[in-house]
Amino acid sequence: MKSMLLDLQNQKYITQENENPNIDDLSRKKLLVDQMFKYFDADNNGLVDINELTQVIKQEELGKDLSDCTLYDLLKYDDFNTDKHLALEEFYRAFQVIQLSLPEDQKLTITAATVGQSAVLSCAIQGSLRPPIIWKRNNIILNNLDLEDINDFGDDGSLYITKVTTTHMGNYTCYADGYEQVYQTHIFQVNANGSEVHISNVRYEDTGAYTCIAKNEAGVDEDISSLFVEDSARKTRAEKKSIEFHVDSDKNGKDLQPLD
Repeated sequence: MKSMLLDLQNQKYITQENENPNIDDLSRKKLLVDQMFKYFDADNNGLVDINELTQVIKQEELGKDLSDCTLYDLLKYDDFNTDKHLALEEFYRAFQVIQLSLPEDQKLTITAATVGQSAVLSCAIQGSLRPPIIWKRNNIILNNLDLEDINDFGDDGSLYITKVTTTHMGNYTCYADGYEQVYQTHIFQVNANGSEVHISNVRYEDTGAYTCIAKNEAGVDEDISSLFVEDSARKTRAEKKSIEFHVDSDKNGKDLQPLD
């Protein structure tokens, strides 16, 4: 019955003259349901009741064409709050019009984790009747893969990485199944766990440059840290104290006296 109602609405309101050739099927369906609800809601109060349904049945002679189903079944099966009225949101649910939203500031997010940790990437796409969330990386759907480290997508559509490695870094995309035009991109950064060098009983001889080298399948990188150790035994002057030098003579053989 619902498919027939949509077809009738399409024939009635969408003609070759006013049809937008660029409109997608999802937008078209929402447009038809919006128009249908506006037509059913005769008193424009935002609710459709049984009297308005009766009026539509008489005007459109729908009782003859819908076999065992009638418009009254909308109130019977799709009145979700059981108030004996149909609101626009209930019309959307009845005809499976899915409206998805994604905040502008969450279309691109950056998440960082350290090697060895676990990580969760949450998809910010919301909407009533939202289909399951699909995750992609490098154009490959991850949901279809049996991965040991990415094996739980959760009821909320989040992507779980059980043990992070450097191979997990990169871009991940999520979208509701069948609605790929609304998507969120996650840039996942992975920090190496790092290592430290401990020097006990530091000596002057430990002064120098220390180089750390990191290697993986992506290449090699290095960094240098400098250590300066001050040897008190080699100081020539004590702090805040004066010092006096005695020189026997200059190059001409004359005696030189220290200055006060």
